[in-house]
This record gives sequence, C-alpha cells and structure tokens, in this order.
Amino acid sequence: MKFFSSESGIKTHVLAIEPGEYMLESITELIERAGIRDGAVVSGIGTLDQCIMHMVKPGGQVIVEWDDTPLELVGMQGVIADGVPHIHATVSDKQSAVSGHPHEGCRILYLCEVVVLEFPSLNLKRSPGAAGYNVLKEKQTA
Repeated sequence: MKFFSSESGIKTHVLAIEPGEYMLESITELIERAGIRDGAVVSGIGTLDQCIMHMVKPGGQVIVEWDDTPLELVGMQGVIADGVPHIHATVSDKQSAVSGHPHEGCRILYLCEVVVLEFPSLNLKRSPGAAGYNVLKEKQTA
C-alpha cells in the first residue's frame, strides 16, 4: 500500500455542464484551463442522453453504449494525476444501473454538476506497476 499526503491547501472547482455539452470533454477542459495537475473528482451528478463506458473483465473490457436514451448520472468520482483524469461513473435508466469508465461522447441531457478538488502540493503520475496496469506513483523531483 502507498499513500500520498498534501501539506498545503485544497482548491475547489465546481463545474456546471450545459445541455448538449460533453461530460468528459468538459472535465478535461477544466483541468487544462485551471492548470490542475493533481486532484480528485469527488462528486458528479446529472442527466445524459448519450453515453459510452467500458468495464473491465478478465482478459479485456466490455463497451456499453446508449444513444438517444435518457440516463441519470447517479455518481462520478476519480483521481487526477499529472493532469490526466481516471474517472468511474454510474448511470441508470428506468430498469438498471451500470458502472464503468466513461468515454468521450457522454452528452448532457439537462444538466451535469461536477466538483473537483485540486491538490497543489502533490506530485503524482501513473505508470506501469508490477501487473502491467498503470498505478499511482509519486513523481521523482530533481
């Protein structure tokens, strides 16, 4: 187990995404425009009418897509390391709920509200771990 601690203040960003805009693309734009290097997506709620997500399975992944289907974005959270978000989300329709990694192309139906915390004093990156999957590590400083 590893842990990473911040010794300075946390900056809070609240993102309101409008109908017709795209969820992951808007979060990525916030990260770029605000210069966020390390942080966390701590809350995400809203509605979608188009969604693409993948879920892991042994030996690969499953991609699930909805097009012109009203969905509730029940929750979203993730970690931002070195300016790159790793996000998980849960969406539901009137019959079931599905969780996974959202892709670009998740379009907002009515609204989407996302809270991002920025950790200015952390220095994180993702790089291959022992099992070959990208894991969080602390960047080495010169």
